[in-house]
Amino acid sequence: MIPDQLLASAFKHVFSALPYGMCIVDSEFRYVEVNSAWCNFIGYSKEEVMNMSFLEFTHPDDQALDAELSTQLFDGQIPYFRINKRWICKSGDVVEGSLTATCLHSPDQERWGFAVIVPESQQLTTHGGRDREMLGPQARGLVHEINNLLLIVSGRSELLEHEFGDQHDIAAIKTATQLAGNHTKALLLNSVPASDDGAMTGINEALISLQLVLGPLLPAGIDVQITPHASEIETTLTKPKLIQILMNCVTNALDAIETHGSISIDATYARCGVAQIRIHDDGSGIDAADLPSVTQPFFTTKTPARGTGLGLSIVQSAVIEAGGVFNIQSTKGVGTTVLIEIPGKRLSK
Repeated sequence: MIPDQLLASAFKHVFSALPYGMCIVDSEFRYVEVNSAWCNFIGYSKEEVMNMSFLEFTHPDDQALDAELSTQLFDGQIPYFRINKRWICKSGDVVEGSLTATCLHSPDQERWGFAVIVPESQQLTTHGGRDREMLGPQARGLVHEINNLLLIVSGRSELLEHEFGDQHDIAAIKTATQLAGNHTKALLLNSVPASDDGAMTGINEALISLQLVLGPLLPAGIDVQITPHASEIETTLTKPKLIQILMNCVTNALDAIETHGSISIDATYARCGVAQIRIHDDGSGIDAADLPSVTQPFFTTKTPARGTGLGLSIVQSAVIEAGGVFNIQSTKGVGTTVLIEIPGKRLSK
């Protein structure tokens, strides 16, 4: 059994170490804790914002949606939400960003809102508008990826109120924060995420990591079956990139399933030098008219609280960059199958 102190230490490290604004609010939407990144983002000191409502910093045009979703969150109607919104800084400037929020529960059933803010446009360069324009799409892609990863972190943090008997949850927190760090470095370096050591990645290894971090995302009525290949298949994709691809596909599959359903993920050695990963769900499916557009950046049929329209665009770009092929087959009301073919080398058993 992992001590609560160790879990608390892990959450505290995530709260203070990641360079994204994080805050905890009470049921009246007043701040009870903020990190330094949040203070830097909004331009106020911690002392100034404590016990103030987050609505006081929210742009008037965004207050109604933010308050409505936050109320649903505290009432237990939704497990989390994601929106793009605007804040008013102390300087008077209006800044845009992505907000991901979930609910934390204390042993005495008191609820707090935990939110993470990723700026839409960060001052990463002073070399003029062209550099900012070039970084813009990457910043928006980062917003999408951090949202997915923070769902894992926030889901595991709820276990602070419970006892459990293995160490998988600490490993999930470490895996998710490591992936978030890779995406951060990629944006700062104006490049794609790189693996720690440049080594080839085993698909089975990535599937095991995926299974580890999926736990908090799975509602009770959704069954996920992951079937690795009989022998390991190595690919030139880095492990963070491969997990990024899988996470985006699975997140879309989860959103497509209303309350009950199943998702299957399996890996095969399709032919010489080619590995295939298949992700199938029996969710709502995609309209035939929308299917050609689903990989276009910012195209989405989801509500603003559930998606940005970047996931499948990111997946397709990563697969093509690796020399692979990305294909989606879907029937409205029946389900969706994603087929990913990438260069692979089968290892001996």
